[in-house]
Amino acid sequence: MAQVGAVRLTSASAATYTPGSAAVSFDSTCSFMVSHPNIVAIFQRSVFYSKNEKYMYSCILSLSEHRGTRMCIASAARQPNRPKGPIMAKHILVIQGSPTKGGNADMLADAFIEGVESAGNTATKLTLADMNIAPFTGYDQPADDMTTVMEQMKAADGIVIATPTYWMQFSAQIKAMMDRLPFDAHDDLAGKESALLVAGASPEDVLAKNVLGYYEMCFGESLGWRIKGSVLAAGVFAPGQVAGTPYLDKARELGREF
Repeated sequence: MAQVGAVRLTSASAATYTPGSAAVSFDSTCSFMVSHPNIVAIFQRSVFYSKNEKYMYSCILSLSEHRGTRMCIASAARQPNRPKGPIMAKHILVIQGSPTKGGNADMLADAFIEGVESAGNTATKLTLADMNIAPFTGYDQPADDMTTVMEQMKAADGIVIATPTYWMQFSAQIKAMMDRLPFDAHDDLAGKESALLVAGASPEDVLAKNVLGYYEMCFGESLGWRIKGSVLAAGVFAPGQVAGTPYLDKARELGREF
């Protein structure tokens, strides 16, 4: 059994939303449509495990308006928990938002990638400061490197944001990239695994409130990414100051577990 909000779904059937009901069971690959009282997010992806059948379920929930009625569409794919064939390596895109090469956020990104590769997966680092991404001025944007960013985001299994903090928020490079994401980006990016790497002089509780909280709201709630962790490197200011701290080890470990 697995939990999905307060919606009850059974195999090969449609069910109506029932307050207090939260059981979900899947017997085969199937689709469900059930009524839902509110739209909390555009997309949300969850992974469920059945203790009895030992199957893994990947469920993507899409909330939309349909003829004036708010509907929840769920599609479930059943896969063996122990697949017979080889396990495919993940490809992780690390979007690095520091303008300082070798700076603290850049070092966190490199440490994370070391962890990813040590686990047999692959990673690509995009340094936004090296790219031409114009500020958002409307929906008729000129062709620039944002096209490459979107293509790589779509192709990746996971997307990691690495950023320094300026005035207790993302760098301008990260924010410019976010502003340029298309209005319907969730259609292509929903369900991506994600993590956040932050470096800043502020205390950890400030980074958690201002940066991590904003990240969770934008990427977790709005885009429906599955957030797998974060590293908040607090109290680092000068370039390279994160060296020799436990934060790099935490970034490597997060990469290994990603």
